This record gives sequence, C-alpha cells and structure tokens, in this order.
Amino acid sequence: MDAGGILLAVLMSVAWALLAFDLYGIVSAGPLLGGESRYSRGWELLWAYVLAGAVWFFLGLILYRVQPTGGLWVYLLAAAATVSAFFLMGDGETRWPAGIPLVLPIFLMGITLSGLGSALRLPLMLVSAIPCGLAVWTLGVSAIQDVSSQHAAQADRRQQNLAVVAAIGEDQPIWHWLPLIKEESGVREETLGALRKLKRRQSDIEAMLADEGFEALELMPLLELEPTPRLQQLLNAWCVKTAGYARTKPGGGDEMLAGTFMDTPLPALRWMHAHGGDCREGISQLKAAALEYRDTKIRAGYIRELDGLLR
Repeated sequence: MDAGGILLAVLMSVAWALLAFDLYGIVSAGPLLGGESRYSRGWELLWAYVLAGAVWFFLGLILYRVQPTGGLWVYLLAAAATVSAFFLMGDGETRWPAGIPLVLPIFLMGITLSGLGSALRLPLMLVSAIPCGLAVWTLGVSAIQDVSSQHAAQADRRQQNLAVVAAIGEDQPIWHWLPLIKEESGVREETLGALRKLKRRQSDIEAMLADEGFEALELMPLLELEPTPRLQQLLNAWCVKTAGYARTKPGGGDEMLAGTFMDTPLPALRWMHAHGGDCREGISQLKAAALEYRDTKIRAGYIRELDGLLR
C-alpha cells in the first residue's frame, strides 16, 4: 500500500476508534428514561451515523485504490448491513447489532489487504445479508403490527361512535353531532342517515348558515333539505360575503388557488341549482370577484362552473 493508502487507513482507523467509543457509550447506558437522556442519546446516535459514514467512506476509497475482484458488491452489501444494524439497534436497547458496524469494515479491510478477498467474498456477502434480512423482517413485522393496531383502534372507535349515533335525536342540534360526520369517526354514513330523519334538520342548517357555520354548506346536499326561500337567502348572503372577502386577495397574490374558501359554497350551490333554487346574486358576486384575479386555468375552470350555475 502506498503513502496515500496508508493515510486513508489511518483516517479510517481514527474514525473507527471514535465510532467504537461512541457505540460503547450507547449500548452500555441502558434503556432510555426520556427527557434529557433521550435528547443526549439522539446526539450520540447522530454522531455514530456520521462516524460510521466516515469509516465506510475511507474504506471505499481504499478499495477503489486496491481494486479487489468483486469488491464493489461486497462493499455495498456490507455497507447495507451496517445501515441495517443501526435500524435493528434502535435507541440502543438491542445491543448485539452495535458490533456489526465495527466488525464488518475491519474484516473487509483485512481480507482485502491479505489477498483473501476472492476466497472469502461469498461468505462475507452471506454474513452481511443476515442483518439486512433481519432488518427487512423486523420492518415488515412492525408494519403489520402497526396496521393491525390501527384497524383494531378504528374498529373500537367505530363501535363507540355507533353507540353515540344511536342517541341522535330531536333534543340536540345538528352541530352537536358534527364530529361524527368526519371520515375518521368511522360512522359518517350512519350519522348522515340518522340526521336525515330529524325534523329539525332544515331549521338547524339555516341557523348554522345564519351563524356563518361553513359546515352547513357541506351538509346541505346530504340531508334531503327543502330549497326554501330562507335557505336561498342565507346561501346568497354567504356567497356575497365570500366574494367581498375574495376581493381583498387575502393570500397576498392575484392568482386563484384550488381548494380555497372560494370553493366552499360550490357543493351547496350545485344542490340549490339542481333543486330549482335561485342564488344568482351570490353566484354573480363570486364570478365578479374571480375576474379580479389573474387569468389562469384554475380561474377559468371556476368561472365555467359559476356560468353553469347561472344558466
């Protein structure tokens, strides 16, 4: 090995020694208790990642200079084993993987310099594949357990919420049940079905609109309401107010964005239009406000939507 190779070997040795010291501190400290211990452990692990990266960087340069037969694949698989070892080690509770980032680079360096790389290439690759396989297995099992836990939690939440849905009655306003309409409740359809049976649903939605409750705009097409003059008046008023706010360009720019507050009334407007209601005043104000924005595809599509509701 020439002087350059010796320098790289020295640098790798220094990084390896520091890594060994850091890993010893991690695995000998015991389980984390939280707070400052967890904060310190995080920095120790970050330092270990950096040092391991340095070790494999210098080792890669050495192998590049030596050019052993098949050395690239052995190097890549052994490096992957090191990454897998850190995954298996976690926060340091599992100790045995900490030896992998220390043993593999020294072993790979030794067989390369001794000329035994060709003979030991396959055994080293097989050994390196073990932590990789364990990491994949652990990750897969963990993912399955997480999915199972989520499904169990969702099923439990659904059962609890179904009991709440059964209590829906005329004694509580619709806005009391809004959390059950969210998809994560698991009982959205059951809740909407129960709300459709309420005699007070029309007056509740009108009260919500009068109080600027935007949830009423989503519920209007879903609760089998009547397009009463009062509901048309409230929806028109909402659109006029929304148009006035849109003219201030609250985002600070002159380009309309998709999915903003200007789109909020559209489901209710479509429902009202389909049921013969008249919200031309509010729709016209929304269109006038949209025309004050820069001409883009989003604005053009929005105006086409409004024009269709004006017909």
